[in-house]
Amino acid sequence: MLNSSVSLSFKFFSVSIIFHICNLLKVVAIFFIGNFNILERIEI
Repeated sequence: MLNSSVSLSFKFFSVSIIFHICNLLKVVAIFFIGNFNILERIEI
């Protein structure tokens, strides 16, 4: 019983970590795309 609950919590923990990493990557990508657009406007 203890092993199953530990593995379940570990799965939930890893899924939440993957979710947070995906959100972080999304924010970083949006930030870089925004900066790239600003740089292009300045060059023009």
